[in-house]
Amino acid sequence: MTRPQSLHNKLQTKITLWLVIWVAVSYFINPSSPFLSGHFNDPDDYMRMTQVINWLKGQSWYDLSQPRLSPDDHFVLAWSRIVDIPLAAIMKLFVPVMGYEGAAYMAAFLWPLVLLTLLAHTLVQL
Repeated sequence: MTRPQSLHNKLQTKITLWLVIWVAVSYFINPSSPFLSGHFNDPDDYMRMTQVINWLKGQSWYDLSQPRLSPDDHFVLAWSRIVDIPLAAIMKLFVPVMGYEGAAYMAAFLWPLVLLTLLAHTLVQL
């Protein structure tokens, strides 16, 4: 690798890092942020996190029913569990420290940043 290419790669890395930091700080200080407001912005966010929490508490991978949504009918969600894997992995790290609710907020904050970092890094490499 030549010296200008090395310098160019370092600049790309710094741009990606600053972009992710800027988005993270902007999201964190936003008044509607789950960290500041104490709630998610959309009912689907609550349902997704409830599904992940139920799975972490022992609900079967194939059991997509949500008894709290409709107690008599055991409403079954048509959502895939594949999307739950990264959220559950992040939540698993934070549950001992923050509990399930805090871990859900942390996962909702970190997972989009991971995706943004991957996207920004890929775009900078083009």
